[in-house]
Amino acid sequence: NNARTRQMMPHYFQFFEDFEKNKSRFDVENSMKKFSGRTLIIHGNLDEAVDYSSAKNLHIWAKNSTLKLIEGANHTFGAKEPWAENKLPEFLEIVVNNCLEFLEKNYVLFRRLFLQLSVSSQISLLLMLTKQRLPSLFCKTKLKV
Repeated sequence: NNARTRQMMPHYFQFFEDFEKNKSRFDVENSMKKFSGRTLIIHGNLDEAVDYSSAKNLHIWAKNSTLKLIEGANHTFGAKEPWAENKLPEFLEIVVNNCLEFLEKNYVLFRRLFLQLSVSSQISLLLMLTKQRLPSLFCKTKLKV
């Protein structure tokens, strides 16, 4: 169970088997050291789930990374599920703005598309992006639009 959300999150034996078969792919340090793309790492200083040292390690391992510490933010940057508000929490808005700035520098078309989405769609997209690799979703070239 997830202690924060109380969600049932079982890890079935297949999860362990997959991990054993793919240990080198799941090695975060090794993967970050091999990755040459731009990386944005954002961490809340009041994160109760992940220690700041983990964010610092990612920053050290990633050759081309930026580390942003959000003072006063917890693990979810003030968000919770289900989100019923029409406005983002203050800290999540800071995260979104940092992400947009990063993406705008590296993926020009993303900002225009992102701003056309509803708040709930923006949150969903940001959650999805944390699970995907941006280069596979957006063209790296800086196009003038």
